[in-house]
Amino acid sequence: MFRPWQVITFLIVLIVLVGGAFYWYYVAPKSAMDTDTHVSDDMQKMTDDQMAAMPSTPAADTSLKASSDTSLDADLNAVDAQLKAVSTESGAVDQSLNDKPVAQTE
Repeated sequence: MFRPWQVITFLIVLIVLVGGAFYWYYVAPKSAMDTDTHVSDDMQKMTDDQMAAMPSTPAADTSLKASSDTSLDADLNAVDAQLKAVSTESGAVDQSLNDKPVAQTE
């Protein structure tokens, strides 16, 4: 039926597959979690260091100062102009994607 070398080869392949599956499901995720933990600890330390270096008084928020109707209208007009520019560029791209046959000469 089976020769001894076939049985030994089958058992070696089976052991390697079972060992690989064990490593894949049990060992590799734990080592990945350890790496993520160390990275997040470093990130937390960096954040704490940065927080210590920040001034204790908050800076004045300048983003809320320009909220009048005229400034909002100016912003809306700027957005409209940008959208029109994107639409024009999009049309040029669409036109360039249309393949036009070229006369072939020998």
